[in-house]
Amino acid sequence: PLRPAEFKSHAAREMLGELMRLAPEMEEAWILKAYLAASHDEKTDCFEKVLALNPENETARAGLEARTDIRRRE
Repeated sequence: PLRPAEFKSHAAREMLGELMRLAPEMEEAWILKAYLAASHDEKTDCFEKVLALNPENETARAGLEARTDIRRRE
């Protein structure tokens, strides 16, 4: 069984998945997916998707820069 925090995270991911199926171009959904993503690669992919939709999205740009900085330190 899932603990309460795990259940909430699981439910949030399911709702986000449904939202993304209905509106795959929604930048905010991709940003949220990036923050919920478990892997660095998935986070990077999400931020890159947002920038493909809107090259001027500052949140995605900052997120991608942060991911790049983390990769450099590893």
